[in-house]
Amino acid sequence: MTLGREFSTNAVMLAEDVERLQETARLIREINLDTTEIGTGINTHPEYAERVCCQLF
Repeated sequence: MTLGREFSTNAVMLAEDVERLQETARLIREINLDTTEIGTGINTHPEYAERVCCQLF
């Protein structure tokens, strides 16, 4: 294996890891507010989700 191939392999692995971290970050930002009707927001105040998110972030 040449040094160039080794660096190329490392670059591919790092790019895959970056993609995994970005996907994980997106998943972590999903918030289950738990008190809504299966996530529909039925019977909640129109500003409920925004107010909760402001408190969390």
